[in-house]
Amino acid sequence: FLQFKQGKDFSRQLKKANESSPNYIFPFRSETAEMLQWARKQTDDWKPKYWLALIYQNRNRIAESAALFREAGEPDYAPFYAARASSKTEGEQEQEADLVKACALNKNEWRYPKLL
Repeated sequence: FLQFKQGKDFSRQLKKANESSPNYIFPFRSETAEMLQWARKQTDDWKPKYWLALIYQNRNRIAESAALFREAGEPDYAPFYAARASSKTEGEQEQEADLVKACALNKNEWRYPKLL
């Protein structure tokens, strides 16, 4: 994003971000939302949409968060489904299905079965 703001080529940094693990990234700053809005327009990767959905969810922008969760698709990442289930934008059946999917993706995690 900084490369873009400075008028420089950003493709290498964006590719690296797309290939990186989403583990241990917890976006919460409002300032981060601007960068994520930009990133989701530059790439088809699900991560910028997911992280922006988390920020919107935290800011009680529920409809926008739900739209981003839908737009992100169906990644193979258990925390995505736990977050989507906690968003309260889906019915109980959809929330349960998301938690079941999270359990299936990460069988060693104790939190997802507890949420069921």
